[in-house]
Amino acid sequence: GVEVLNLIFSESTEANCVTKWSQDVEQIAFYGDKASDGYRPQESCNVGQSYDTSANVCTDCPAAEYSAGGTIESCTACPDGKTSEVGSASSAADCTWVPCDVGQKLDNTHGCVDCPA
Repeated sequence: GVEVLNLIFSESTEANCVTKWSQDVEQIAFYGDKASDGYRPQESCNVGQSYDTSANVCTDCPAAEYSAGGTIESCTACPDGKTSEVGSASSAADCTWVPCDVGQKLDNTHGCVDCPA
């Protein structure tokens, strides 16, 4: 089991105890196949960012994606027909309609629709 404050790990073959991390962190990320392989502090990301576990850093979500931040490891795509600026959206509500092409108008429910002939 895992006890968050004392970071006590147990496995079927061994039990490893790790002292409390000396920094103030919200969560510890584990890597490797077992608890003894290692641990590292996991930072809390800003809105519009996701946590890259391989590099142990926060990265901005690409355009047309959003994230509430924290320790989320991937961004979510905006709904069809909507976009966002890089690293700016925290939810689907922050995504905006893409600009319409010539001969189309914006319908706030459906996005771009063709103009009547």
